[in-house]
Amino acid sequence: REYDQLATLRDRAALDSFRRNALHPDHPVIRGTAQNPDIYFQEREAGNRFYQALPDIVESYMAQISALTGREYHLFNYTGAADAERVIIAMGSVCDTVQEVVDTLNAAGEKVGLLSVHLFRPFSLAHFFAQLPKTVQRIAVLDRTK
Repeated sequence: REYDQLATLRDRAALDSFRRNALHPDHPVIRGTAQNPDIYFQEREAGNRFYQALPDIVESYMAQISALTGREYHLFNYTGAADAERVIIAMGSVCDTVQEVVDTLNAAGEKVGLLSVHLFRPFSLAHFFAQLPKTVQRIAVLDRTK
């Protein structure tokens, strides 16, 4: 049932059109042809407007998913003290553990928070700073390591 609800967010015709452009031995195409530096740079720059538009597009779809499921999704989710002085920035499964630590420290009177990253690339500074409390003095960034 949830999958049926989420399927309403998908433009089936656009998805089918996209899939028809996939590489397939029955209809070969040439891709990745060599370009001179001047043309290559122009081509890369031409794609910037699409890349820069992605955060707002993803945020819009997250709002639609939130409306369907009741769960709040954003590019960055902040939890913790509204007046936090120290914040941990992380992404992935470590956020559940960090959230427990943040809750425990705040219950003990600390002013800490967690900023969970859900869209890393392209990184939206505007969305990032909108979620980060203005009172933050120290930031710890956790990266996935072995």
